[in-house]
Amino acid sequence: MADVTQQPGPGFVFGQGVAADVASYNRIRPHCGASHEVVHGVPAKLESLSFENRHLHRGLERTLHGDILLGQALGRYTKGSLLENKPNYRKLLQYLLFAAAVLWIALATQNWTDQEAGVRPVKDRKPVADLALPQLDGGSWRLSDHRGQVVLINYWASWCAPCRQETPGLIDLSREYRYKGLSIVGVSMDEGGKRAVESFMSEFHMPYPVLMADLTVPPVPAVEALPTTVLVDRNGRVAKSYIGAVRETVFRADVDRLLAEQSTPPPGIKD
Repeated sequence: MADVTQQPGPGFVFGQGVAADVASYNRIRPHCGASHEVVHGVPAKLESLSFENRHLHRGLERTLHGDILLGQALGRYTKGSLLENKPNYRKLLQYLLFAAAVLWIALATQNWTDQEAGVRPVKDRKPVADLALPQLDGGSWRLSDHRGQVVLINYWASWCAPCRQETPGLIDLSREYRYKGLSIVGVSMDEGGKRAVESFMSEFHMPYPVLMADLTVPPVPAVEALPTTVLVDRNGRVAKSYIGAVRETVFRADVDRLLAEQSTPPPGIKD
C-alpha cells in the first residue's frame, strides 16, 4: 500500500494537525488488509481493524476529509476571483462607513446632563408661584389643584433635540406613577402654534397633559434653556430644578424621595 503522504487526493491540502494523524495511520497500516481500497489516502474498509484502530482511522478520515473541503474552498479564492469581486468589496466598505457614521451621530446627540439624584433639604425649599395655563386639548390646568401630589413640570419644545431624548423617560414615569401620587405636566414653548405640538404629542403618545405657554409673559420659575424641569413637593415647594435632558433614573430617584415625605396641610387646616 502506498504511503498516505505520497498519494493525496484531488485538491488535497494538509492542515497543521494532519501530519500526526497520517503518521499514526502509517504506523497501524500493517493491520489493514491488502485488499482494502484507499480513497484520498484513507482506507475505505475498516472491518479487519481492532476496535481502537478502527476509531483512530475514522477520526483520521474525518480530519483528512475536512482538509480536502478546505483546500477546495480556498482554491476558489484566487487572485482573479478577488479582482472580479472588487466592486462588491467597495459596496461593503460603503455600507460599513455609513453604519459607522450613523452610530457616531446617534452617540453625539445623546446630550444627557451630569445631574445626579438628590433633592433640596426641606428647610431650603421655597414655595413656587401658582401656575395656571390652558391645556392643548381644552380646559385649564392649575398647580394649586395638585396640592398633596408631587408635580413634575417639564418645559419643552417640539424642535428641541434634548427634549425628544428626554420625553420617553417622562412618559414611562407618568404611566408607572400615575396612581402613586405623581403628576407630570408638559409646558410647550413652541412659537409655531398648536400644529407642531400636536404632531409631537401624536408621535410620542404622551399620556400627561400639555399646556400652551403664554410666551408674552416670562415663565415662573424662569426658563433659560430647554428642556427645563421643575420638581415640586407635596406642599407646593420647589425641591429641585433640572436644566437639560435628564435620565429617567435620576427623575425616578428624586420622585421616590419626595413621595416618601409626608404632606403638610396648609395653614388654618387641621388634620
